[in-house]
Amino acid sequence: MEEIGKYLFETNNEPSMAVRNLEVSADEKHQAVLKWTWPQDGGVKLMLVFALEDEDDAGAAKLLKNRHEHTVVSRNLADNVLMPIQGERQRFLLCPAYFNEDNKVVVYGPEVVSDWVYKVSMVTARAVYKPLLFSKYKRVSLDVQLPEALPEGVLRYGIYENNRPLGLYPLGADMVGEGYIFNIKKNQQVRFSIAEEHGKRYQIN
Repeated sequence: MEEIGKYLFETNNEPSMAVRNLEVSADEKHQAVLKWTWPQDGGVKLMLVFALEDEDDAGAAKLLKNRHEHTVVSRNLADNVLMPIQGERQRFLLCPAYFNEDNKVVVYGPEVVSDWVYKVSMVTARAVYKPLLFSKYKRVSLDVQLPEALPEGVLRYGIYENNRPLGLYPLGADMVGEGYIFNIKKNQQVRFSIAEEHGKRYQIN
């Protein structure tokens, strides 16, 4: 057992003391929502949560030696925590801890690291329809509001007929804002989507 600052660090591999079912997601306020199942061993009373920004996992012992900032969650109070997402993406390292017979906090070795979670930006996109008299067409006006300049190809719109796509098109910079107008048939609709490779970074509301 190694003493690191105010903690003792133990690396024994006891499955009953391991973190279970860790999940991470992002909310609209650019926070990461971490949820987990506490270890089976009821003696594990604390969870240390570290935010990671690099590709390489530093490991809990090194993070503690470097006095890396962390959040401590009590088992009696919660099985989840909200953490701010710094930069475009982040992941988190969780380490269970318990009190020994001397009432010192022992951080338990085999930590668990979450998947990357991405800061989500919301895109407002809707289509407004207006019928045209004595015509088989209707006028559609696009209302698209972006939180920032999107990379090319992120936001797309498609024309659908009977729930089948007739075409899928990139939404160019000239179509952002209100009032981009074109005509489609009365039985057609416009739908918006985010390119799959950008789905973790942007959402449509």
